Amino acid sequence: MLHAELLLPWVRELLEEAGAKLASLDAVVYGRGPGSFTSLRIGLGAVQGLAWGAELPVIPISSLAAVAGQLESAVGQSILVAMDARMGEVFHGQFHRNEAGDLLAKSTEAVSPPGQVEVENPEQTLMAGTAFGRFPELEALSKRALSVHAGLLPSATALLPLAKQWLKNNQALPASQAQAVYLRDNVAEKPAVV
Repeated sequence: MLHAELLLPWVRELLEEAGAKLASLDAVVYGRGPGSFTSLRIGLGAVQGLAWGAELPVIPISSLAAVAGQLESAVGQSILVAMDARMGEVFHGQFHRNEAGDLLAKSTEAVSPPGQVEVENPEQTLMAGTAFGRFPELEALSKRALSVHAGLLPSATALLPLAKQWLKNNQALPASQAQAVYLRDNVAEKPAVV
């Protein structure tokens, strides 16, 4: 897992490039998930360590929203995000970008088999995420979509506008309240001993 070894040096490099000090930031924004258990734990550990050490608050942003947030031209449209969750399942959620440009959740984020992903009016919906093109069960749905953006992954650049939007209705949280959202209760299985 190279990202565990490279994450903090990348943060230091990014701050140096920006000519900023960690303590001069307003908050630490992080992707709260859903996503890979290991990746979320590593990211959350880094976020809490950085935020606590610099006495900064944190802002949690959905990984699914970080995919939908990249479709900036989707004003007034519905966006269905479906990401491969492994184990034959997908993480999914539906969003809407209002006339002010804010990205709003239209559904509760969930994890389910790909054949159970549904959306009202697929012909009026943009679809994005790694599950499209990967699962045949989503093919019929994606063929009816307004457009499909199958290659989109959560993006760090999408987090900042979503964090600014989040702060319109919420306060940044203390580092101790940074949590990951897994959506799946069973994140690891131990093989049965025969």
